[in-house]
Amino acid sequence: MNERNWVTTLNNNYTFPTLTSIVDIPESDGVEVPVYLDGLNQPYDKFYRKISKPFFNNDSINSFAVNIFTQERIPLVYNPEDVIMIDFPNPMDFMTKNEYYMAIQRWYKYMCTFFSSVQLPIPISGEFYIPLLPKIFTKEERNDPGRYRTFKPNLWPLLPTNYLSMIDMLINHDNIDPNGEFGEIIPKRNPILYKYHITSDEQWQSSLMPKEPDPIIYNNFEEFEDTFIRWASLTYSSIKTPTIPPNQFTKLFGVDIAEQSKEGPRPVLKEAKPTKLNMFSEFTSCLKPNNTNLISNSLVKTLQTLLIRKPHKENVKFSYFGVSSSFQDEMENFGYSTFNDSKPFAIYRPLFYSQKVNIIDDVNIYIVKVSNSTNNYELLLDLASHTVEMGDLDKIMNTSICGTNYAQIIARDKKLLNYILDMDSITQYHSVRVSMILISIFKNDQSYSIMKHISSDMTFFQKLLVNLSTTIDPRISILSMSDRLQAIDCADIFRFYCYSQLLDMITKYCNSGLYKAIIGKCREFSLETAKYLYNNPKYVEDIRNHFPNLRKILFLSGSQQIHRILLGDDFLNWIDINSSFTLIQTIVHNSAMYQASMIFLKNAKNLITSDFITKCGDLTCLFIYQMSCYLIAIGESLSINFYCTNFNDVVNIVGTSKKKSIVSLTAPLTTLLLLTKRNDQEFIDLISKTSSYIGKNISEDVILYLEQIKSLLIFSKNSQCCLSMSKEENLIKRVVGHLIENDLSISHLSWRFFTHITANNDALLQVLSYPYVGSMLASVTTSGNVYALQRMLKFTVISWRKKNPLISGKLCGLLLPAIGRIVCLYKTRHVVFKDNNKVRELIEIFIHQIQVLNKNESGDFVATFNRHMDSNVIKKGFLHNFMNRK
Repeated sequence: MNERNWVTTLNNNYTFPTLTSIVDIPESDGVEVPVYLDGLNQPYDKFYRKISKPFFNNDSINSFAVNIFTQERIPLVYNPEDVIMIDFPNPMDFMTKNEYYMAIQRWYKYMCTFFSSVQLPIPISGEFYIPLLPKIFTKEERNDPGRYRTFKPNLWPLLPTNYLSMIDMLINHDNIDPNGEFGEIIPKRNPILYKYHITSDEQWQSSLMPKEPDPIIYNNFEEFEDTFIRWASLTYSSIKTPTIPPNQFTKLFGVDIAEQSKEGPRPVLKEAKPTKLNMFSEFTSCLKPNNTNLISNSLVKTLQTLLIRKPHKENVKFSYFGVSSSFQDEMENFGYSTFNDSKPFAIYRPLFYSQKVNIIDDVNIYIVKVSNSTNNYELLLDLASHTVEMGDLDKIMNTSICGTNYAQIIARDKKLLNYILDMDSITQYHSVRVSMILISIFKNDQSYSIMKHISSDMTFFQKLLVNLSTTIDPRISILSMSDRLQAIDCADIFRFYCYSQLLDMITKYCNSGLYKAIIGKCREFSLETAKYLYNNPKYVEDIRNHFPNLRKILFLSGSQQIHRILLGDDFLNWIDINSSFTLIQTIVHNSAMYQASMIFLKNAKNLITSDFITKCGDLTCLFIYQMSCYLIAIGESLSINFYCTNFNDVVNIVGTSKKKSIVSLTAPLTTLLLLTKRNDQEFIDLISKTSSYIGKNISEDVILYLEQIKSLLIFSKNSQCCLSMSKEENLIKRVVGHLIENDLSISHLSWRFFTHITANNDALLQVLSYPYVGSMLASVTTSGNVYALQRMLKFTVISWRKKNPLISGKLCGLLLPAIGRIVCLYKTRHVVFKDNNKVRELIEIFIHQIQVLNKNESGDFVATFNRHMDSNVIKKGFLHNFMNRK
């Protein structure tokens, strides 16, 4: 491979490979949609062919998805002609940090929307350089006349004014003269040139590499190979300065490469004589020689009897953790009995296992051993006693013994298969190895004959499944048929369950012949089972209510047809009667959840009635909640619009219930209701009445109130619903009463609803017409509730910025009684909120907004405000009172 020389920024030489041949990138045929973008936003189709002409979509491809709440069109196919490139927000254009952050979020959302359907290029590095923070002098430095003594224009960080000027130039993409000078200069010092802090040279870490093609989207290897070659050519041509290969780090930076050590022959451990261990040394060391007779003869005899060492099993091995290697060697070679009987010597309690782990060092030598073997039972036992990698195990299974594949020999001999299954109980290691042997047999192309044994012996089949699950997924628990269910009616059901479980487990391991055979069996027994259940509704009823194990087998079977029959149109009733956590989770965590959700979507009005919710249990409520969330996830991820007008009556029922578990369903059911793709006035009137009905019946109980408000928040996305809810005085009074709540969770949700509903001008005027709203706004200034104060200030500023004379006048009238306290807060903000920059900024924005109010709209409010601002008097006790309120 040819290499080219490059130079680092430290003037060190390194080499980087060059492609032997670079192919030209052809033009796209105009049929394929854009899939990839390079660093210059040049689109390419999935074969990495350049798309130079505007892409005109045909009618067969849906170009846009629609957000049901915002009606925003989200492109599903990238078209460069539709993308309006907007510049990154400039901080100089915003008054506050929060406004700037919001602008960045809008920019990010826009970019994500229009680039969501293409693969963007990838940065060559995850790190990039940013300018040093500006130089801000401390108070001491500002008073020091020699603060510029060490100034160097090419080393010092920029002063704040120059820093903002640099950011402005970069964001606006201005033409920058390297020898140009920044505006603010240091007295009696050289000017600060642009080139000291800005460079026009492209940085290697900012290079964007086109995304590597994914093999999964190509029909064959040839397509992928051609695409990959074009991608490699395009990528290599895009590299201005390539990265340094890791194998040259040692030469350039003196960094050693950590290489994996190669294991040599195992060292032979020589037995060393153990040191003499005296379990009584702690006591005998304190005894003088002439006092040894303090231990009586009778005590010595008793100790001798107790210390007689019991015989030990030589085949027991130990695994030690947290002890020194010398101590471990002594115990392994000399100390079995001592370790078992003399407890004081056990530094840590050992973990026992029955046999050492044996490893096949050279699989090729072992394959020769297999090919020369004459006793398959001894060979299988030896294989199950060794730890071997899956790839090596596949090689062993492919070994020919007397002209027959080893896997084929095992697969057609049921005695050998049963012998393998019986070995799983020898040790925990054997169970794992047996499972791996079975997987390797299923992978082998010559093992089709195992299907004969599976089909004829269900006990063997079930034991096989249990062994396979040991390594494929230990969480799987294979269900068994009890003696009570061994009737002929259940035989096909149990076979279908076993075959479907086998298919799920060995899909990624199984050879094609076995895979097709298992799928055929699944179809056969699925049809037989569904036909039997359809023709025997009484039997289905018995399964639902009296045979939980059989019911679980059918739900785990994976057949949508069987799920539909077993659930039935009124499934919530029998599930509520037989409700258990196991039953509900069995449905939720497999494909039966889809059928249950679709039936619920269709029959919700008939399922959730007033009579049903009076007897409905908490577990059933949890199940309904999970189904609702499942449908929402489908609708949002796939942009599906459900027709859920029948949910309107359901939301009315659950939203006004006095049962906490029922009311918790209101929010997800409301979301489903609004997933209906209807913008006609009839539907809007329908949901407006529903939101008003829930608002009129808002609960006094805090927990029920929170659940209802969550639902009403969803309704507030519709402007007519906002107006309808604003006219429910009971709802507004309840929400306003919680705005100064000390419990932040209640206060936060109440403020969210209040600000959402008042985003509509008509609704805002309606809310401001209630006298208690003005009392609340005025009382916030003395409440001591910092969160409520922040939200009140934001709400007022936003309302004033609407430039609506009626709204501005109404707000000024409501806040007039509190103007003195507001001015006091402003004047004492650096004391009261010395540790809260955010509140100080909001107060300053609030005061600024008052100063720009139209006097004709504000009446006496601005004049009264100015009088208070001119006064130097702060009410005694006000500052102390606010700071000590909770």
